[in-house]
Amino acid sequence: MQPRLLSISLFMPINITFRTFYCYCLWIYIVVNPMPTVRRSARLALSSSTIANSLKSLSRSCLVTEKTFAAKAERKIFLETAVEPPKKSTKRKHSSTAGRSVLGSLPRTREVELVNKHVFGVDECGRGPLAGPVVAAAAFLPAEISGIVDSKCVSKEADRERIFEQIVQSPGTRWAAAIVDAATIDEINILQASLLAMKMASDALLRLLTTPAIQEDEQTMALLSSKASANRTGCYVVGGYCDLDTAEGVKQRIKITNVDTSFYALVDGQHLPKNMPCLAESIIKGDSKEYCIAAASIIAKVTRDRLMRQYAEDELFHIYNFSQHKGYPTKPHREAILKNGPSSIHRRTFQPVKGMLLNNKK
Repeated sequence: MQPRLLSISLFMPINITFRTFYCYCLWIYIVVNPMPTVRRSARLALSSSTIANSLKSLSRSCLVTEKTFAAKAERKIFLETAVEPPKKSTKRKHSSTAGRSVLGSLPRTREVELVNKHVFGVDECGRGPLAGPVVAAAAFLPAEISGIVDSKCVSKEADRERIFEQIVQSPGTRWAAAIVDAATIDEINILQASLLAMKMASDALLRLLTTPAIQEDEQTMALLSSKASANRTGCYVVGGYCDLDTAEGVKQRIKITNVDTSFYALVDGQHLPKNMPCLAESIIKGDSKEYCIAAASIIAKVTRDRLMRQYAEDELFHIYNFSQHKGYPTKPHREAILKNGPSSIHRRTFQPVKGMLLNNKK
């Protein structure tokens, strides 16, 4: 019988416990033993050991369950008594400091820091197009207007027009826009043309700010009567102003007209124009940081867009559809140039116009 028992025990799992091994061997002994008495006593031993094993397993399970319930109860009590940290508000807080502008507009951060200075912003529009002029504007805007941001952030043309009208009709506003045509751009390059337009606009704005009686000054009135037009060529300046007739308006007007040379220009970009008529500093991406520069960017953008729409209505230029792309190098614009050739307002030093002219010379 021993060889038979040994052969069966070989099939036992390796990682079996000692108590299970004992029960397993006892069960085999019962099966193979032919004597009923031995089998009966072995069954009793097996039953007692199985019961003991079951009781121990049950007590162990109860202990684990009790510990689990205790841990869960402690966690629940901790969560109920714990103080939650304050939630961070997602709403934008509007500061009441002097440097903060009205809702929806850029702040006057640098402007407020320049104490006892009459600060105005300068920006340009139209450096990248293949056709049309580059326009720079200078804006002195004491009034608070909502929506004064970088003109590139105002995607709808109707919104830019509306903000432009609010700027030029606000009390105390002085503004000037300088137009430099494509021929001058080709002659002195686009960077120098942009700086020239900025200086021209700054000169004109200072004339509006320092003239005691605007209505009596012939040069100033000539500037105000000048209008941006597609029929004009070369470089010229347009401008405007708005005053109040109330007591506060008179006070504001005296503040503007009776001043010395304490003006300060905030210019968008890396470069400053040479021979600026007043103190100035350049601010990289200033049109997205400063209130007055953003106002100047809107004036420059709207002035140039109106010019390009006038060009689009002309019979000489309607084939280029300037009202749609404003002279920028879109695919339809490039295709129109390749098909019809460049017009008189296309920039000869810009590709693909430059390449076409070189090929024609060959």
